[in-house]
Order: sequence, then C-alpha cells, then structure tokens
Amino acid sequence: MSLRRPRILLVFGIITIGLVGCRKHGGNELPPLKGLKELALIQVADATGVPEIASAAYPLASSDDVVVFFDSRLNQLFRSRLDGTDLLPVGRSGEGPGEYTRVLGLLLENDRIYVLDARRKVICLDAAGGLVWEEKVDSDLTGLIGKRGDVFYFSERILDDSGRFTLGMTEWSRSEGPRILCERPIVIAQGNAVYEGKMIRGGGLFFLAEPAFAVIGDALVVSASDKYEFDLLDFDGQVRQGYAFEAPEPDQVKDAQALDPSEILKNYAIARIMPWRDGFLAVSNYRLNGKPRVDRFSAAGELVSSHYLPFEFDPPSKNIVIRGDHFFVIDREETGFRVYRYDDRNR
Repeated sequence: MSLRRPRILLVFGIITIGLVGCRKHGGNELPPLKGLKELALIQVADATGVPEIASAAYPLASSDDVVVFFDSRLNQLFRSRLDGTDLLPVGRSGEGPGEYTRVLGLLLENDRIYVLDARRKVICLDAAGGLVWEEKVDSDLTGLIGKRGDVFYFSERILDDSGRFTLGMTEWSRSEGPRILCERPIVIAQGNAVYEGKMIRGGGLFFLAEPAFAVIGDALVVSASDKYEFDLLDFDGQVRQGYAFEAPEPDQVKDAQALDPSEILKNYAIARIMPWRDGFLAVSNYRLNGKPRVDRFSAAGELVSSHYLPFEFDPPSKNIVIRGDHFFVIDREETGFRVYRYDDRNR
C-alpha cells in the first residue's frame, strides 16, 4: 500500500506511535546548531545546464567519475560524466524483460547496475543496459538501501492488522528470498480534508516522519522516527548498541503552519543516514536558515563532528545523495544536478 501526499488541503491531527527501544547510550548532547560551522565542500561539476536531463534521481558515481541516474520525468536511466556530458540512455522503460516502469532505487557495483522497479522487481543490468538477471520480490519495497555480497537490503512499508504503519528493513537474496530484519514505526498525521470549501472528515493520511536505514561496514544502522536516536544492528537484525542524543525541538511543518499555527506537527530527528568515510553522516531536520545540520559518526556510533550543510535539504524538491566522496545536490527547480566533494584543505 503506497500513500502519496494528497493535493487537497489537509488540517492535520497527529498520531505519534510510541517506540519500543533497546537500552541506549543516553545523556548525549548534540552541539548547538548556532555554533556549528559549514561542512567544507568544493564543487567539482555542474550538470544543471544540460537540457537533455529533465529530473535526475538516485545518482551514483563510479570510480572513474561516470554517473548513472534515473530521470523520473523521462522515465529513463542514463549514464554520463559528472558534468552531464557524454549522456547515453541505459536500457529502456517498458513491461518486457529487463525493462523498468518506475525506478525506486539504484545501486552501482563494478560493471553492474541494480534497479529496484515499482513492479516489485529487482533488475540487474550490465553497463550498456543489457539484462543480466531479474527477479520478482513479493513485498511492498519502497527503497534500495545497500548490498553486501549477494544480499540486498531494502526498505519495506508494512501495514499490520491494527492499522499501524511501520517501515521495515528487508534482507533479500535470489536464493533465499525476503526476510524482515527490523521494523520501526512511522509517524503519521491524520485528519480532515478541505475540498471545494467542504470539510471531509477522516480525509487524509500523511507520513510525517520515517526511520532512516543504512548499511555501514559490518553493521546496519536504523534510526527512530521521532527522536534523535539510532541503533547499530548485526546482519540478523539483533541490536548491538543504541545511541540517544538530546536535541532541540525541530521547526513546525510548513503545511500545518500555513493552515493553522496552533497545530503542533513536527518533522523529527534524523532524515537521512548516508555512508561516508569509515562511518556515516546523519542529516537531520534541525536547520539553520533552511540548511540542515549534519553529524558525522564513526562506524561504532561515536559522534566525530557536527556541521551544517551549505545547501537546503527538503526532499523531494531539494535532495542530497552521498555516494563515496561525491555529494550530489538535486534541486527540482533546476535540471540536472551539482556535484561536490569534501574539501580536505579545510579540515
């Protein structure tokens, strides 16, 4: 079951689902946002001026600076240089073998491109877009998190018998099939809808905040939806260690504020976890002039440093993808993407 933000105005009332957590390292405080410095990044390429790129998503960079991405408006995979030159289509959309209808996630490994397709398929393509293999997956997968050997890790939206939505991390391989390793509640806003001047009771659901997942070295990282907390799990889904941090209250959700400033709807905590430099970055929903804080953690979960990003982050309109040392910045008001790397000169 997949829900999208409705196009009618919603007057939200929030339902926050309680978390059942493990014992965590508590009492940790994040450095104040106002005292943070900007993360030192340097722009290395600009593909925003390439008219053939309509709306890039899931960009991935290889070791030789070749980018593979999905153009969601053209419904086409492409590969190019970092600056968008040498643009070539990869495979094609359609219903046949090796074809994709709507891409939900990409991975690039050696000369293989792995595609999560909206038809609940995992497709493996070669560098030219030729079909290597494809498999059907009997789960409501929403994203492609990572890969370890022959095992893939996906996010999966789950609705239980009581009507509670959770987001699960699902392990899948061609030989063993799917296995849910863990689940975390989704924070949901539910309320009335205003349509053509009339109030419709119970007229909408909105996924306000979801947990974030990542594969980091020999561990899985899973965040909470409504707190600045995360767990390190082994590959059987067992919690090794949990970390909880004191953090400020986030800003009110813009949609709710525009309708009724008295509504207390907040977009909590960790928005994205991305592998980076023998550890990971946690991009949060706490912002300084619209720019989010980003905390760097070691693979063991220890806080290394804190900064704020030099650009806005508001998926899906303004998005960030980190792959290796490449920071891809996507703004839906522009075509293409910009590419940055960490500026080691300013450590």
